[in-house]
Amino acid sequence: MLQAKSPYERSSGILERVKKPTEVEARALAKCFPSGKSKKEGFDPNAECVVADAQAKKKAAFKGKQRSVSVNVVMLKHYQEIIPRGNTRKELFSQERIKRVSVTRDMSNLQIRNAIIRAFKVSSFSFLESDKKGHLTRFDNDSLDGEGAVKRRGCLYLCEIDDSEAVPEHPTKKFKPSVDSGAHCSKDLASSDWNETVQQSSDSTGKASPREVIDLGSGSESDNESELGRAQAYIEEARQIRKEQDEAYQQSLEADKAKAKAEREQLQDIRKDLSRQWSNKLTQPEGMKFTLRFSDSSKTECRLLPLTSSKVLYEIATAYGNVTKGFSIHTIIPRELVPVTCQVKDISSSVLIVEEGENAPDLLTFVRETLGQAETQEEQVVEEVKDGSQLIQRVNEMRHKFMSDNTHQGVGRAFHRDHVYEDVIKTYEDNLEEILKDYPFRVRFINEKAVDMGGVCRDLFSAFWEDSYVKIFDGEKLLVPAVRPNPDMAVLRLHGTILSHGFMVCGFLPIRIAFPVLAAIFFGPEVEVPDSIILDSFIDYLAAYESSFISQALTKVQNNNQLPSTLQGQIISTLSRMGCVQVPTKANLKEVVVSTARHLFLGKPLGVLYTIHSGVPKLFLRFFQTMTVSEFFGLYKALNATSERVLDLIEEPSAMNSAEKRIFSYLITFVSNSRQDDLRLFLRFVTGSSVLLGESIRVSFNNTEGLARSPTAKTCSCAIELPLSYSTYPEFE
Repeated sequence: MLQAKSPYERSSGILERVKKPTEVEARALAKCFPSGKSKKEGFDPNAECVVADAQAKKKAAFKGKQRSVSVNVVMLKHYQEIIPRGNTRKELFSQERIKRVSVTRDMSNLQIRNAIIRAFKVSSFSFLESDKKGHLTRFDNDSLDGEGAVKRRGCLYLCEIDDSEAVPEHPTKKFKPSVDSGAHCSKDLASSDWNETVQQSSDSTGKASPREVIDLGSGSESDNESELGRAQAYIEEARQIRKEQDEAYQQSLEADKAKAKAEREQLQDIRKDLSRQWSNKLTQPEGMKFTLRFSDSSKTECRLLPLTSSKVLYEIATAYGNVTKGFSIHTIIPRELVPVTCQVKDISSSVLIVEEGENAPDLLTFVRETLGQAETQEEQVVEEVKDGSQLIQRVNEMRHKFMSDNTHQGVGRAFHRDHVYEDVIKTYEDNLEEILKDYPFRVRFINEKAVDMGGVCRDLFSAFWEDSYVKIFDGEKLLVPAVRPNPDMAVLRLHGTILSHGFMVCGFLPIRIAFPVLAAIFFGPEVEVPDSIILDSFIDYLAAYESSFISQALTKVQNNNQLPSTLQGQIISTLSRMGCVQVPTKANLKEVVVSTARHLFLGKPLGVLYTIHSGVPKLFLRFFQTMTVSEFFGLYKALNATSERVLDLIEEPSAMNSAEKRIFSYLITFVSNSRQDDLRLFLRFVTGSSVLLGESIRVSFNNTEGLARSPTAKTCSCAIELPLSYSTYPEFE
């Protein structure tokens, strides 16, 4: 019976059943015997197992060593509380501030720090701890070892420390470390690498860092101990600074929490106040019904009077809705934004959607900015009406002082009432220098017994400009200079003289002329009039139906709503008649309207404006240079007559009987129901001026009857006398 031989036994000097190495075994053999070593020393194919022997050698080479783990290390320039993500992380990667560092579990804290120093070439840094919520906090730098680094192999966050700020400046000294203190340093970091790192830190900051003190150079053991003590002191000082920074951060965090709590309490108080304010007013039977729908499917119903401000809807949504940040209210069909400053009668739908904006501010800031801004606008309008008389009186005082210092009292001038325009032009043309020096400027009408104490002078300029409106101006409500062929330049210059002189001697300003035109005459055609004033003047200049649809279009664009094609066609038709060649769209509507209005007021009549401005005397130009365009616009608006302002000027007589009370009520009713043209006629009848003077109107009564029964006025003292024989209001009217 034949005995089986070993696969690697030789028989008669011939290799029998020799196993050929596989490709994997061939690669292992090549690693074990590099550079032809196997050829030099020989290769014994009868060995037990060449591959097993190679693996045993490999295990012996790695015996007692820990397996290294690659850790992602992120080096931040500055300390931050949130883990960097997205574009911030990409930027750190491009700056080579994210690298992979190999660590083992048995590495010490110093070895880990040395590995990071070699990777990032930094001299000082601190470790950051991350939590599940993505927040970063500092922790003790000396507590992180290899085991902790491996546990954080997902990512290890570091924060670079500027040693020039954290540690005071000190000279650099080199020393040779002792066996006890420096043995581990030579193993962890080569002297050349350490010196290179320290040199880079010193060159970049100009100051010595704590690590410069410990340098692997030459020195005695006593020097080493001294320098180690100094380094320890610097490190303790840096730790104290970081501790103070952490305490300051905690104090700031507590302050922010207290502020947030106070804001929540303030918002709760606002909601309670609004709920208490509207709890009994949401179900008015004669009001319009509205339904507010919120994003959480809840809804609130209310009934409001037609003239109620839409700001109330925002207040109701704040008080009763589950909203947490800024929101807007929209209609459903068509989808339009409901502004804060309109009236509820202008809202086209009864079902409204309350939507919170993605980037909207918190609810308290929204309430302060939006609802508070609406209240501020209303207060400004009321304040403007209230302070109109005071503004007029202040300008009159300035005007009177200026004229008293630069003129003297002259002779009176006589004019015919039937042809005031021609007489005024001729008088100024013949006696210009003498007239400009006369103050007070006294006039009289031929065949009239009135003595001028200011009222006759105002009546003269009012009559003159009523004729001038027809002769050299175009327009219906507001007027602009007419551009006609072959104008009389001398007459136009005289209009500039008469306009400025009339304002300086009696405070009369022809406010039917558009404000941009008046500003160009007094301040020069190059005057910069704000776009808002240009737009307001243009709306007043247009006819009623034109101003209505242009105002409607501007409101839609301001609220970010679409511009209907029909409305766009009406605007194109209106603006094209005024020389506009641009097509107004949602994006450029306001710009197109303002440019068209500026051309209408200042561009088209530019030559006429230059001529009229040249007629304003230099003496009066000095006075107007003391005012700004905004102040002049405030005066222009204050001189404009409205029912409310005229009623504020009428003084109620004291101790009236029943008949006087009845006639006085007729007067109040007449003024309240009068249009602006009728108010101007009433003011001219009582005060001689068709604009407001800021002076009170006194009322008295008489007992005249029959043909002699009619109201009489004293324009110099701004007084009106009313008969008591009127039995009904239509008869009085």
